[in-house]
Amino acid sequence: MLSKGIKILLTFSILFISIGVIAQSGLSQAEVNEELSKRGLNEQEVKNAMIAEGLNPDNIANFTPDEILKLEAIILDLESKQNSANDSSGTSNSTEEGVTIDEIDEVEPIEDKVVEEVEKEFVENEKLPPSKIYGQQVFRNKTIKVYQQSEEIKAPDYYILGAGDEIGISIWGRSQIDQEFTVSKDGYIQILSGAKRVLLKGLSLEQAREKLRKVFSNYYSFERGQFEITLNYSRTIQVSVYGDVINPGPITLPALNTAFSALVAVNGPNDIGSIRKIKLIKNNGDIKFIDVYEYMNDPSISSNYYLEEADIIVVPVVEKVVQINGAVNRPLKYELLPNENLRELVDFAGGLKENAFTKTIQIVRFDQDRQKVIDVSYNDFVSGRKKFELKNGDVINIKSIEIDVQNYVNISGEVINGGKFERFQGMRISDLLKLAGLKEQSKTDAAFLIRKNADLTSTYSKINIDEILKNQNGAIDLVLQDKDALTIWAKSRFVDQMSISVDGAIRVPSEYSFDAGEQVRISDLITLAGGLRRDASMKAIIERVDPLRNKTAIYARIDLENIIDNENHPDNVILSPFDKLHIYSENDFLEESYVEVRGAVSGEGRFKYGKNMMLKDALLLAGGFKFGAALNKVEISRIVFKDNEPTSTIIANLELDSDFNIIQSDNPNFSLQPYDAVLVRFVPDFELQKFVVLEGEVVYPGLYPIISPNEKISSIIDRAGGLTTEGFPEGATLIRQKDGIGKVVIRLDEIVKNSSSKFNFTVQQGDKLFIPKQKEFVRIIGATKVKEVLSGQEVGPENEINVPYHPGKDAKFYIDEYAGGIAENGQKSSVFVEHPNGQIEKSKWKLFYRKYPNVTKGSTIKVGFKPPDTNKNNENKEPIDWGKILTDSVAQATTVLTLILLVQRLD
Repeated sequence: MLSKGIKILLTFSILFISIGVIAQSGLSQAEVNEELSKRGLNEQEVKNAMIAEGLNPDNIANFTPDEILKLEAIILDLESKQNSANDSSGTSNSTEEGVTIDEIDEVEPIEDKVVEEVEKEFVENEKLPPSKIYGQQVFRNKTIKVYQQSEEIKAPDYYILGAGDEIGISIWGRSQIDQEFTVSKDGYIQILSGAKRVLLKGLSLEQAREKLRKVFSNYYSFERGQFEITLNYSRTIQVSVYGDVINPGPITLPALNTAFSALVAVNGPNDIGSIRKIKLIKNNGDIKFIDVYEYMNDPSISSNYYLEEADIIVVPVVEKVVQINGAVNRPLKYELLPNENLRELVDFAGGLKENAFTKTIQIVRFDQDRQKVIDVSYNDFVSGRKKFELKNGDVINIKSIEIDVQNYVNISGEVINGGKFERFQGMRISDLLKLAGLKEQSKTDAAFLIRKNADLTSTYSKINIDEILKNQNGAIDLVLQDKDALTIWAKSRFVDQMSISVDGAIRVPSEYSFDAGEQVRISDLITLAGGLRRDASMKAIIERVDPLRNKTAIYARIDLENIIDNENHPDNVILSPFDKLHIYSENDFLEESYVEVRGAVSGEGRFKYGKNMMLKDALLLAGGFKFGAALNKVEISRIVFKDNEPTSTIIANLELDSDFNIIQSDNPNFSLQPYDAVLVRFVPDFELQKFVVLEGEVVYPGLYPIISPNEKISSIIDRAGGLTTEGFPEGATLIRQKDGIGKVVIRLDEIVKNSSSKFNFTVQQGDKLFIPKQKEFVRIIGATKVKEVLSGQEVGPENEINVPYHPGKDAKFYIDEYAGGIAENGQKSSVFVEHPNGQIEKSKWKLFYRKYPNVTKGSTIKVGFKPPDTNKNNENKEPIDWGKILTDSVAQATTVLTLILLVQRLD
């Protein structure tokens, strides 16, 4: 029975308090004995110690949690005594593992494998349920971090040192050291060879710092501020988390973590787990209670819940959960302690909102198998005049005040300080006017007080503010009621906004407010607008249109010359409302005229006519004569219009020199008139050189001017020295740019042999003639059987192959000889030959057989594919009607013979 208890303790599966049973690890007897041997103990030794402490070794399975903790303390005490005995038997300058002081730096405090396991323990793969009770989110949202090692956080001063911790000690100043020490299993570090060991186990980091400072001051010289101790590596500990948590069980984590971190590692309490009464059972039997709400208000308390090896955290079932809804800042479910009630609940919920109705709150409760509503005065509850205990499952509803503000009056419009004001008892209109303040533009002889009735209709009361302020008469200075509204209008509201304006040939066209004194005259308006522009004529007009009567208008013509000379002139009238004065510019009465210059000049166009404009001026504006201009044939045409008769055109022909002077004329300075047209002609048959481009295999390729209107291709070839020995005339091409014609088929081989050939075209400006080199191959593409013939050999795209040229052979020869014949999906009627010169020929049916085009060097033979609808399986093809073909052929032959005989008889 003892071995069963040791199994429980050694695996740290000690309690499962929430369900009241003891968990067991399942270790074998041999494994238990091996573990005891490692600790320097045996089973009988443990059994004797238990009997001495009043524990029954045969009843371990039924031990209470306190008895289990007592058993753990017995085993730890036996271990400590065994270690002390081992220390006393060894030398003072070596560790309990037999390692010298000089070798301490080489001892690894914990294997890397263990650290990796610790890090893997807290991988967040699990998707957690949403929080239901306030406080659960601390764990489910991972607000608190689980530290994997000391590099992630500086160890706090309250950190409790234990076996396996690695500390660093630094001294600077007169003495300088920087060393690392590992706390041994029995809690010591050895600082120097021959020096007494220093016990650190159970001390806080702050206490250890002070203790080590005193020890090292016996061996080194330094000031108080020149000594520091840091935690370089935190030991790993195993603690157990049981009860109502999401992932209960033992966990391994660095000792840097607090109980809150351990709870995060198991994803915190589940939906029925308490967050206010969590137990932390220390390995020495002490119990601390953890309240998450206390931590949320003051996170610094986490230092009170540090962890040590074999600590246990137990989360019991939540006992009292209530829900608060309505006018609070955080309406949620909350866990309450037995002594907490409504006041604490409202505090947890962030307090009441400003519009909370506190006179009565409602509590919905299940009581005696039914649900009921309880009304409670929150004010009485908070003041302590009444007591009311909240129960588990209660739902508290705090209503909001939705009623609008009532005790106010409103003043708007032409006042200094408009808006709402508190209505006090006996408040009158005069009191409201004092608060708001009147403006100079306020209309005080008439205003309306609007009062809302109980049925939401309105009552209007006309008031005279002047009388109220003058007489302080209670009869007219009405007492105000809640929501009364007083509107003070501006005086301008009751006056038409009228204006006068001026535009046109004036310096500052503007619109002005109408003179209420009706004293502004035309001359005054011109002065207001900055005076007349220099292009202003003496003509003006007044347009008078009332915007509210805009269907009609009144116009008055004004002679400004009279007004400028005499401001008292009758034309200088007083302006009326909405008068618009328009002053005309001299340009308004002038028609823009021009002269036109066309023909052999540098810049043809129309030019604005100028007073006393000469022919020389117009030619100069047009950029002068172009090269090729016929100066002896300058023509001026002029429109004649008089006496309301139809217009006529007259012509003047002049001879000029290059300086625009007229030769042999009685009028050397020819004056132009508006709309004259000057036409400068080119010299007859004048044109610049025209060129053709000759490229490829000629002796002198390049640009050649056309020397006669009917020059032929043969002439250009001769001028270029003829073809080279590599020239391939059959492949020559002609590209004609004129009129966008493009490629023209020619037969240069015929042209070279016979200049009278029909292909010896007349060359044109921009022609490009290209003669390629000799070609030795014929190209075959399309629907052939070439892939069957050349199986395994490279075939180009579109079944392309290039084959030798055979003189006098037709396309059928090449297809059969080199490409295996026409493929099944090929069409015999779609066999084309494209010759090098661009000429294309197609196979044709000739009486009893199909005639295929002859092939020249460099030609391309293309075999077309059958249309998709004819490309079917053989069984779907219609059989060839050879009889019909023969009959059609005989009929064609008979017709031809008949025609031949008829012609012979006619001859």
